Amino acid sequence: MRESFFPVKEAEVIYDTPTGDIHTGYKLIVREDTNKILSCMTNEYSLITNEQVMNKALPTLEKKKAELIECKMFGDGARTQWKFRIPKVKVKIAEGDYVNPEIIIKNSHNGTSEVSAYGGAFRLVCSNGLVIGYAIGHDKGIRHIGSNSDDDVERIIDSIINQVTGIFDEDFPRLVETKLHKPHIGAI
Repeated sequence: MRESFFPVKEAEVIYDTPTGDIHTGYKLIVREDTNKILSCMTNEYSLITNEQVMNKALPTLEKKKAELIECKMFGDGARTQWKFRIPKVKVKIAEGDYVNPEIIIKNSHNGTSEVSAYGGAFRLVCSNGLVIGYAIGHDKGIRHIGSNSDDDVERIIDSIINQVTGIFDEDFPRLVETKLHKPHIGAI
């Protein structure tokens, strides 16, 4: 996960003309460790680093004993996704068949997505990567435009984690134990 905590900076885009500099209203988002430009954004864009996101998410994830199972970066770090599994919470699907809830958190430095979190239970069903599952708890994310505080990021992530664990601790076991009969299936 630490590899996703690379330093990022903003660099104002200025157009140099013979009559003077023109401030364009744009800035570059630059990955400092590689000096790679991740994106060019308007000045309204508010930089939220991956480290800021995870610093807000990790305390709640650690309380729930969540384990990082995947960290993916795309476009040299322009987009990042972390996937956590909560192994202490098990949902029985059938005798000897269990799934654990997962929390997925995303951030981007190129405007393709907002800081967001969602959760659910998912299962790989085919060697080609096909996954089925039940996604719940997607909250409106934090856009990188305007004044966003660390408290907003923390609120969204905490809300999703608590919502997902609550549903899988309390609601899902009741659903699994509910017996459906043929006439009920037609009504659904």
